[in-house]
Amino acid sequence: MANSGMVTPAELKEQVKKILQQIIRFRHELHQIPEIQYQEYKTTAKIRERITRQEIEIEPPLIKTDTVAILKGKDQGKNVTLRADIDALPVEESSGVPWLSRHPGFSHACGHDGHTAILAGTIEVLSTFRERFNGSVRFVFQPAEEQGGGGKRMVEKGLLAREPLPSAVFALHGWPETPLGSVGARSVVETYLDPEAWIDNPPRTMAAEDFSFYLHKVPGAFLRLGLGKEHTPLHNPAFDFNDKALETGITLLTALALETLKAPS
Repeated sequence: MANSGMVTPAELKEQVKKILQQIIRFRHELHQIPEIQYQEYKTTAKIRERITRQEIEIEPPLIKTDTVAILKGKDQGKNVTLRADIDALPVEESSGVPWLSRHPGFSHACGHDGHTAILAGTIEVLSTFRERFNGSVRFVFQPAEEQGGGGKRMVEKGLLAREPLPSAVFALHGWPETPLGSVGARSVVETYLDPEAWIDNPPRTMAAEDFSFYLHKVPGAFLRLGLGKEHTPLHNPAFDFNDKALETGITLLTALALETLKAPS
């Protein structure tokens, strides 16, 4: 049954714009404290400090430095699970940005600070509309994507077997060499984003991503978010996530959650 008072694209985009500057600052704070696999203590503390400002349930950690939270809507319904990776790389940063890494020898050269900020922003937007949808959204801030098998371990620990069982799982990754703000979710793009954001044939890659362990268990999608065709490559010491992509990322994940929850079972 369709929910009453559905969130319109205009309302969603307006709410994203309201929180955007805060999320940019949050991303910069995360960028300054990069931590590698299973050492993400400062990162996890900062995530929890921010998301507990919302009426959200924090679940016990599965692998020490993860954060899993549930946002419940107005009535019972399906569950959508959204994931962001939070770990950094053992790479000395040379980006020169004012929010440069304060941890010598480590940096967010793969943009996980951007992914984490996007997911935190999605929590804030969806919290605003919690009386406008049924079901729930699970937010997973996952450690150890780069090394350490964090995704595999969390799935093995029963993340996706917890109630409410997820109907779909989604994640994204910031991607250089693609137009800024481009994504590969056509129906969402047509409704919530600029039609030009749709990218039909993104560049091929041999990169590995442990979100595949989620997708082996639950239907969903792993999406690339364009950071700009000329943006510094991933894993480069000069890499810094493009703040101009944050708005699209939050809009994308929020829209995917709302559209999945309102779809017939």
